[in-house]
Amino acid sequence: QILFKDLFRFLLVYLLFMIGYASALVSLLNPCPSSESCSKEESNCTVPTYPSCRDSQTFSTFLLDLFKLTIGMGDLEMLESAKYPGVFIILLVTYIILTFVLLLNMLIALMGETVGQVSKESKHIWKLQWATTILDIERSFPVFLRKAFRSGEMVTVGKGTDGTPDRRWCFR
Repeated sequence: QILFKDLFRFLLVYLLFMIGYASALVSLLNPCPSSESCSKEESNCTVPTYPSCRDSQTFSTFLLDLFKLTIGMGDLEMLESAKYPGVFIILLVTYIILTFVLLLNMLIALMGETVGQVSKESKHIWKLQWATTILDIERSFPVFLRKAFRSGEMVTVGKGTDGTPDRRWCFR
């Protein structure tokens, strides 16, 4: 449950980066010519689509391409259709550096911190279970054995609800 919280925070930041960079990079692609540019006389005329130009479906496809690029399966075929290839490459390189280096290191750091918290909590839980087990074992002893194994001293720690002194065995 704690790991899912860390993973959700990471995915939220990653999604914001991906949408921002996809918007910037798609805006640098050349728009596709309209389907009306094909004359009616040519029957085999095809209108180019992404990755050679930008159309209405380009943004969602580009998001998928950026994700593929993040996991190492992407290619750069859309680079040929950019209006400004230099700016396109600079944005793409900054996206790759930010996602690979910074965001993945952030995920690793969050997971490491979570593992530390969980191990600390499990140690406290283990101590509580250990104390409960010892108390259960002590309660199973007959009364005369309980007094023989008892260590520490009787201390008044306050008053009970009925006003009588609350006396307990404590270690000193």
